[in-house]
Amino acid sequence: MPDFSKILLTVDFDRTLTATDATIPERNIEAIRYFMENGGAFTVNTGRSYVSFQRFLDIVPCNAPLILMNGSAGYENGQFVDVQYLPVEVWPTAQKVAQQFPGVNMEFQNPDMHYLVSPSENYAAYYRESGFPHELADPAIHPG
Repeated sequence: MPDFSKILLTVDFDRTLTATDATIPERNIEAIRYFMENGGAFTVNTGRSYVSFQRFLDIVPCNAPLILMNGSAGYENGQFVDVQYLPVEVWPTAQKVAQQFPGVNMEFQNPDMHYLVSPSENYAAYYRESGFPHELADPAIHPG
């Protein structure tokens, strides 16, 4: 039997662990289980927030902390173990970007909410259909 006990394997989620149709092929799940059964530590690293990844928690086996939000949050045993926030004034920056680039889709995430600024109809529809917690936000007014 192989010994993977000195290996931490991290895999991107969308279109790496998943197929192009957003399903997770069973062979990928089987490979992860084999790796972990032979001592390996496995986790997912993704740009997704917790709210957009949580439906996969019971599907993807992991035995190391999840790396979420492009590396700015760690999640393990049902709780965040580390969250690093941007060291900028987000809403004044968003206001400047909205003024400079009218019509651009902007999204800001925290661990439990996505804030959409001036989303196009397609972008807003994606969020309505996804079921992710989200709010429309005006960068001139900090949303709560």
